[in-house]
Amino acid sequence: MASNGRQYQPLQQLDEVEDVERYRPGGFHPVTIGDTLGGGRYRILHKLGFGGSSTVWLARDLAPTVSSKSLVSLKVMTARVSKRPPEAIAELIIPRKLRSTVSHRTALDSVCVAQHHFMETGPNGTHLCIASPLCGPSVLSTSEYLAYKYKQRIQGQIARYVAKQVAINVESMHTAGIAHGDLTTSNILFKLEEYVQGWSDTQFYDILGEPATEAVIRVDDNSPAQPGAPRELVEAIDGSRFVDASLLQGDVVLTDFGQSFSISDVPRDYSPATVVHYMPPEFRFTQKAELASDIWMLACAIFEIRAGYSLFDSFLRSSDIVLMQTVETLGRLPDPWWGQFEDRHLWFNEDGEPKPEEVQERVVHIPAAKKPLRQRIEQIWEGEEPVVGYNTSFTESRDMAMSRKEVDLLTDLLGKMLRYRPEDRIQIQEVVSHPWLDYK
Repeated sequence: MASNGRQYQPLQQLDEVEDVERYRPGGFHPVTIGDTLGGGRYRILHKLGFGGSSTVWLARDLAPTVSSKSLVSLKVMTARVSKRPPEAIAELIIPRKLRSTVSHRTALDSVCVAQHHFMETGPNGTHLCIASPLCGPSVLSTSEYLAYKYKQRIQGQIARYVAKQVAINVESMHTAGIAHGDLTTSNILFKLEEYVQGWSDTQFYDILGEPATEAVIRVDDNSPAQPGAPRELVEAIDGSRFVDASLLQGDVVLTDFGQSFSISDVPRDYSPATVVHYMPPEFRFTQKAELASDIWMLACAIFEIRAGYSLFDSFLRSSDIVLMQTVETLGRLPDPWWGQFEDRHLWFNEDGEPKPEEVQERVVHIPAAKKPLRQRIEQIWEGEEPVVGYNTSFTESRDMAMSRKEVDLLTDLLGKMLRYRPEDRIQIQEVVSHPWLDYK
């Protein structure tokens, strides 16, 4: 064992790979390209991603009953998480419950439901594996790519269409008494064009690229990895290839129900866990989640879908900076939350107004300034000049101004959703019927 406590190391450095030390008893299951899981039913073609409790793979379903030998997303959970019975796994139960209680076709088509699940035993334990329909990249990764490479964002009409699909899906969940709990643009996935399902392995690799891999060796003697670790790490597929190949539909699905719960039966050990810049104030100050928490997160998602960047800064991952920006936008927190914001005095007077900038600069690197919601929305079009020559029906330039009417409508909608007190926020039915979602 190396002095730094690490047992394994990759031979070279790849982006977008999980920590190899997570391959240990109770942790990840070693998977690599060409492996088959589920008794030979699923053959691994590529990696889609990874998280704290799973790795996610692109696989081909070889079951005889699957005539098209369809492509699927195969999530392989850690052995520790897999110890829970299937009826306690939210990602299995919540979508199924939603399908059984909702008849609205649009909502049903926007729910990512597991097609099959099974247990896979390996050197690190027994792992729950969940096969779901293959989708494309998230709205988050698509927006980041368009902004970085082309100085573009999702076209306005498509953005509103995407937002409405998500709102309808959330309405269906709330009608069924279910809160999503982690409603961010990373959990909203674009559907792929249907013909992708008919691709051969060769076609897939020709268009989207061969997997990038790196061997894994032991730190102490440079020998090959032991059975608990994979022979090689696989870099997650570059989602931008789906964008550049024009493989995305305007339709989306809402996924990742790991934080979802029934409002009538909130787990006793439930702990809200979402990215800091989407976190509603009740998550931060009371650790309580409810249906209205989704409304706050949906508002943040709607802004990001339309703007191409987040409402509150995600770069520094600082809870205090996000809270400072929230007060900049929405004003003073209500009591007792204002008193619980311990570092408020660095930026604000007790009435919630920012201190003079020269006073702030003595103690903070990022000073606060009053930035009402309408101002933030008006600034959406203050982007960089677009890359010349890149133009599709899916995108628009980041310097393209919204109409005054759309600014009015979006400010009204988000203002009603981003109320500090959960009981003061509009309900999802009012979101779905808001005129911004149907603005032409």
